[in-house]
Amino acid sequence: MSNSNGNGKPSDGKPETTPIGGVTGGTLKKKWAMPFLEALEATANVSEAARVAGISHRTPYRNRRKDKLFAEAWEQALERGIATLEIEVRRRALHGVSASEDVKYSDSLAMFLLKAHRPEVYRDNVTVDVRHSGDIIVRFAGMTVEEKKTEIADRLRGLLAE
Repeated sequence: MSNSNGNGKPSDGKPETTPIGGVTGGTLKKKWAMPFLEALEATANVSEAARVAGISHRTPYRNRRKDKLFAEAWEQALERGIATLEIEVRRRALHGVSASEDVKYSDSLAMFLLKAHRPEVYRDNVTVDVRHSGDIIVRFAGMTVEEKKTEIADRLRGLLAE
């Protein structure tokens, strides 16, 4: 896929592209980089991707801090991996999993992974901003739905009593 003229520089003046659509840079030219990024896309797990690439899990983090192009390629690979997970979770939610299948999957584990990777979309936290003689912010992290309802009702009763 290289368009290099042999001296390490592109012959046509255009950036050399990688299979994942990024522009090659220092880190992206390393032997382990593409296997790492492909495994990261497949697993959405840095430790597993590093294992597949045959490197320490610290190596990609170090390179991500130093190399903007590698950081961008990392983010793209991770986003595609998470998108695949989202598609599968949606498929299971809409179509279910046949009871006759030999292989069973854990939808609760899939949701756990989505919460870890996309907390802004899947987290259970709620922030309520009530304005009454000043700002009141209530955070419900870790509460059950019933606990949240009770907390909201208690807060509203207290505000109405004032």
